Amino acid sequence: MGVVRLRAVGFPTAEKRSQMQTYSFDPSQECKLAADGKTTVMFSHDLEGKFALTALDMSEGTLQLKPQSLILTGFAPEYAPL
Repeated sequence: MGVVRLRAVGFPTAEKRSQMQTYSFDPSQECKLAADGKTTVMFSHDLEGKFALTALDMSEGTLQLKPQSLILTGFAPEYAPL
């Protein structure tokens, strides 16, 4: 997935001691990512924050991200390039 425009869907939800955020994107974009528990993504505006891709639905154009560090300056923005 190179640079993808994401839009936050709803609010982050609790997941153990972290939070997960669902995002939507244009499903017609080509994607080579997999939600395999090993895929890490970053937002282009903040390369310090790393997120695990926990779910990906190419037909619906949605994905879920979970921060990989408990220490973040803030969660991912509402609109952002990935």
